[in-house]
Amino acid sequence: MIKFLYGKVSANGWFDINQPERPLGVLLRQSSGGYLTEPKDLSRLLVQAADNLGFEVAFTISTDATEAIFDVIKDNNDDIPDIVLGDGSRLQVINSMTDLVRVGLSQAGKYQHAALLKAERIVLVWHDDVDKVLLHAAHTEERLLGLVSSIRSGKKKR
Repeated sequence: MIKFLYGKVSANGWFDINQPERPLGVLLRQSSGGYLTEPKDLSRLLVQAADNLGFEVAFTISTDATEAIFDVIKDNNDDIPDIVLGDGSRLQVINSMTDLVRVGLSQAGKYQHAALLKAERIVLVWHDDVDKVLLHAAHTEERLLGLVSSIRSGKKKR
């Protein structure tokens, strides 16, 4: 299953292979506990975050669209807790994976099923249902692309 998910995530273009320093990969909880990961050497910090938060399945996204969003929010020195997407939903912004591990569910909204991690410049997407995670990620990407489009339109109008 982990290889299947990794293949689907890769085929959807959700990993920017030109960013090897970023923790890009897929995690799947094993029935015996712990996580299977692809690639095998996925960031221990990412595995710890998934374990602390109890994700069944999670993966990271790094694309041109996420780069555009991070370019906008990195210029914002305020610690913004979330961004509002075109459909009115919110996507949480967490400063780093270290912060995600540290704050756990007390501050990170588990049921948002996604978060922007500023320091790593990745989107972490997760779900408690393996069958729903790819659809959820596609929906998240669609909303992010809408936000990027509105950001770019706003810059053209100025």
